[in-house]
Amino acid sequence: MFVFNSDHVLINRLITRGDGKQTNNPHCFEIDRDYNIIMSDYSNHCVYVFNQEGEQIHKFGKEGQGIGEFSYPCGIALDNTGHIVVVCQKDTNCLQFF
Repeated sequence: MFVFNSDHVLINRLITRGDGKQTNNPHCFEIDRDYNIIMSDYSNHCVYVFNQEGEQIHKFGKEGQGIGEFSYPCGIALDNTGHIVVVCQKDTNCLQFF
């Protein structure tokens, strides 16, 4: 994923699968009202939040079946209050709100 400024100039590239630093299998993206990028990572079983410049500001979740744990998060959305909604492919708690 690439981050561009309003003049369409590349300002950052989010590190993705293969470089061993952050993400493994980015799956879904959303932009919040502060223009933060929220991304589910399918293979790392977590959600990342990046600022407008593409710097990671938060990461949450881990592999599992409990609250705050994910099993292949394959969908992400924001509700009208800004809460993050995560849907997992293989999880009994398949819909979680943050």
